[in-house]
Amino acid sequence: MMEQSSQQQPNLITTSARSSNSPTNYARTSQTNNKTTTRHNLSNQHRQNNRTPKPPYRCYRCDGSSIDGDAPTRLLNPSPIFILAKVNQVITKIMFDTGSAKSFIKKSILEQTNHVNIQFKQQSYLMADGSSTFNILGTTEIFIEFEKLCTSIIAGVVDTLCADCLLGMDYINKYYVNLNNKETQVQVHIQDIIVDLPMENTMKTINVPGRANAFTYFHPNQEKPIQIISHISSGHMLFSPADALKSKGLVTPHAIVPVVDHIATIFIYNSSMENQQLLYQEIVGEITPYCDTEFVSTIFDPRTRFSIDEDQSKSLTSTSETNIRSLLTHLDDQQDLAEAW
Repeated sequence: MMEQSSQQQPNLITTSARSSNSPTNYARTSQTNNKTTTRHNLSNQHRQNNRTPKPPYRCYRCDGSSIDGDAPTRLLNPSPIFILAKVNQVITKIMFDTGSAKSFIKKSILEQTNHVNIQFKQQSYLMADGSSTFNILGTTEIFIEFEKLCTSIIAGVVDTLCADCLLGMDYINKYYVNLNNKETQVQVHIQDIIVDLPMENTMKTINVPGRANAFTYFHPNQEKPIQIISHISSGHMLFSPADALKSKGLVTPHAIVPVVDHIATIFIYNSSMENQQLLYQEIVGEITPYCDTEFVSTIFDPRTRFSIDEDQSKSLTSTSETNIRSLLTHLDDQQDLAEAW
C-alpha cells in the first residue's frame, strides 16, 4: 500500500466570497494531540505552499486479482467506506465508491431536505456485469457540508440505492478525496483546506436466502429461467448459488440480479444426464446487497441511454465473450460448438 509523505500537511482555512445561493463557510477549530488550535492562525508561508493541494497517491492491493486489468481470480471483499455529513443541511450517512463514475442520492432522502429542483430526465447506467441496468429519475445539485465548509456535486436521483447517498469518482476527483483506510480517515481538499473526517463503522453484511418460487423439473442438458423469492423488496443484488445445487448437477453463476416485488429471475442449467428437480421453497442461493460485498459498482455507459436490452438476452460484453470462447476450446466438433455457443 503506497502512502503519502509521513510529514502531515497543516490544515488551512481561508474565506472567499460566495454566491448568495451557496451556504456560507465558517472558520472552525480542530483538536490535535489534545490541544485546540485555530486553523487559520497559520503563517502565510504555509498558506502559499498549500495553495493548490496535490491529488493523493492511491494504490490498491491486488491479492488474487490479475495485474493486467482482467477479471480477478477470486471475489474481493473490501469494506465499504462511510462517513456522516450534512447533505442539504440534513445529517446523512454517505458512502464513497471508487468504482462508480457518478454520484447518486436516494429520492426518499432528498425529499427530506430543502433541495434544488430535480431536472427530470431518465437515463440508464450499465452495471459492471455488462448486462444489468440501473435507472435514474433525473439529476440535482446536492450540497455536502464538512464542519461549515461546503462542497457540491450534480447527483443522480434514484428510487433504490445501497446507501442514502453515494459519492463516486466525479466527487472524489473534484475534491481530491483521499480514502486513508490505515488511519480510518477520509481527507477532503476544499480550495486550500484539508478536512479530516473519521470513517464510520461499516454496515453488516446481510445474506438473505433466495427460495424457488415454484416446483421446477429439469431434463438432462436443459436450461430454464427460475423465479426466486426473498425478503428483499427491490434493488440490484448479488446472487450467489447454493452448494446444494452443485450436488444435483444444477449450474447457475454468480450474478447481479434486479429484485422487483421480492422476486428475481435467474437461469439454471442441468449439466447432468439425469432428470433433476427443484422443490417449491427450496433454497437456491443467497441474495446480498452488492454494496456490502463491493464486488461490482455502477459505471456510466452513454451507449445504454438509448439502446437497452430489456430482456438482457443479447447483453454480452467483449470480456464475457472472450471468457466463454476460452471455455469452449475443448470442443472439436463444429456442430457441438455451434450448439453450445
